[in-house]
Amino acid sequence: MIRIFSDIAAKLDFGKLLDQLKIQPDSPEYDEFSVLFQQTSAVAAPKALLRKVPVTARTESSICAGGVELNSRILSSKSAGSDDVLFFAATCGHEFDRIEIGDDDFLAAYWLDVIKEEYMKQAFAHIQRHTKEVYNYTRCVSLCPSDAGSWPLQELKHVFSVLGHGASQIGLELSEYCFMKPNKSLCGVVVNIHDQFESCQICDCRDKCDRKNSSHKCD
Repeated sequence: MIRIFSDIAAKLDFGKLLDQLKIQPDSPEYDEFSVLFQQTSAVAAPKALLRKVPVTARTESSICAGGVELNSRILSSKSAGSDDVLFFAATCGHEFDRIEIGDDDFLAAYWLDVIKEEYMKQAFAHIQRHTKEVYNYTRCVSLCPSDAGSWPLQELKHVFSVLGHGASQIGLELSEYCFMKPNKSLCGVVVNIHDQFESCQICDCRDKCDRKNSSHKCD
């Protein structure tokens, strides 16, 4: 069964965003950002989904679940103690497409991406809470196909095939070249593990982002 979360309560802190973006209240950018913040707050609707799927076969470098083979050595290793895994997706929401940004307004486009990222994080945080409370995954991490890790990006097609119509129900699309729309979205598998592994440990960008401190750990 797929669980759809389309009414996630989410709200951003205006002051924290100002600090994050280094926007001063007396700066020329303040009024422009304030308008954009109001626009995004009016349409924001982050969404997520989960599907619990039994693992039907396993090798050292892959697992079979939901009728597909997922080729990831780390996924196979870290799900070895479980009979099932949770396929998930979290997105900022397609409603942000209503906001028009000029083609040459690169600063506003950057601000919008930051705001979308924050809403996506809130959608994923909802999944984290639900995973612990409902599925009793006491120690879990998310693993996502990417072009900078040990699970190839093209495997997103397999994940989407397991999510089925659930992905379209939350407005999530996957292109032929494995780009997700909305662009601020996460998609992959949550596994319940029994060691101190973190998905950031195998990411080539582990020293360049702050997700290891926020969004990808369930505890």
